This record gives sequence, C-alpha cells and structure tokens, in this order.
Amino acid sequence: MDILQIAALAVFLTIACLIVRQYKPEYAVVMQIGAFCAVVLMLFSYIEGLLKAAQSIVEISQINIDF
Repeated sequence: MDILQIAALAVFLTIACLIVRQYKPEYAVVMQIGAFCAVVLMLFSYIEGLLKAAQSIVEISQINIDF
C-alpha cells in the first residue's frame, strides 16, 4: 500500500511543479529537486529490504563476495 501512496505523491508533485512552472519557473526547479528528494527518501526503506535480501542470498549460496 505504501507504494501506491508514494506513486500518488509523485503524481501530485509533478502536477504541482507543472502548475508552478507556468508562473514562476525558477521556483519549479526547486520544487522538482525537493520532490525528487522526498520520493527517494520514501523509497529507501524498500531499497534497504532488497539489499538485505540480496545479502542473505549471497550468504546462503556461499558465493565469494568479491564477485
């Protein structure tokens, strides 16, 4: 369910940036950077889970970590 919330936030922020760009293009750039940072920070919890899963697969398969 969190993925849907993140996607909805990304769509909302995109529309907001497009509206702001019509009136104040310099503010739209700042909004875009902030929106990108917000979405990436929200996705860190999922990325962490993927990295832990990959690490456990490496440990189970006893692959040399240098590869």
